[in-house]
Amino acid sequence: MKENQGSPLSVNRITGHGSDRRFWRMNTAGWSAVAMQSTPVPRSEFLYQLNIGRFLHQYDLGAAAIYSVDEPTETLLMEDLGQASLLFLAQNPGTPPHLLAERYRQVVDHLLRLQSFTETARAECPSAVDRCLNHEVLVWETSYFREQFLHGHLGLKAEDTRQLQPEFEALATCVAQQPLVLLHRDFQSQNIHFQGGRVRLVDIQGMRLGPLGYDIMSLVMDPYVDLPADLKDELLDRFALGTGRDVVEVRAMALAAGLQRVMQALGAYGFLGHVKGKRDFLLHIPRGLENLQMLLDQATADGMSASMWAPGGLVELQRILEAHKTP
Repeated sequence: MKENQGSPLSVNRITGHGSDRRFWRMNTAGWSAVAMQSTPVPRSEFLYQLNIGRFLHQYDLGAAAIYSVDEPTETLLMEDLGQASLLFLAQNPGTPPHLLAERYRQVVDHLLRLQSFTETARAECPSAVDRCLNHEVLVWETSYFREQFLHGHLGLKAEDTRQLQPEFEALATCVAQQPLVLLHRDFQSQNIHFQGGRVRLVDIQGMRLGPLGYDIMSLVMDPYVDLPADLKDELLDRFALGTGRDVVEVRAMALAAGLQRVMQALGAYGFLGHVKGKRDFLLHIPRGLENLQMLLDQATADGMSASMWAPGGLVELQRILEAHKTP
């Protein structure tokens, strides 16, 4: 850190995120940093942020440098990664389409590099691998979608959605068999920044092991950004080729994991909007529903059933969404 004696220090609260953590940006001449205070419960969140952040920064995997730690208040002073998020670039009318596409390609390459450090994390950073997006958690995600979105947002009753359980169990079983890799778990445009032409990552405390196709679908099916269909396909193929696996198989894995991810996001928007009172999150539901319908259609497309990694059709979910369309 640079010292700036005599320069006034400005401190501004950072708002607009879904987390209960508190953030401040501190600026003075030629220097800035971000302070983050975790919620008291659970304390593990603070320790995950600290340990995972140090690991990722050590290997130049995008996390902010940690300048100072105050354990009693669970506060970190960290490198300021700036405000040039992928979302900012996507929403800025001055960003040329070719530049945005190139930034997305760069992010896919960064994701592949992150996943390549899975075994290193197993050996050196228990905090990054001691949790897993396994069958149990995957079932929880779709239960969350059912409770917070189908019930909480659409107003359906428990008897209306009871028949979904076998489909959600089958989807979780399908996704859980994918190869396990290092997972950001919320790999979307708000959490991906660019600084000096490099990819930087925030909100990394949720990192864990998880299905190979999950993070890439968090990126390409991000409800915050409406990517062109041809760019989505290009990015998925770039990712699939980069894994060194069969492209068709990876695309099937991505489809199954994408269904999980989009339902989880819709559940989160319902919870944040209706339970936490953060109504702006409800604005992302229409595009999230479009993404979900697109994936459901792809799951029943000709030839998809030939892959062992394919999720199969979610007929009951299709029926419910068709019967309860909402503006």
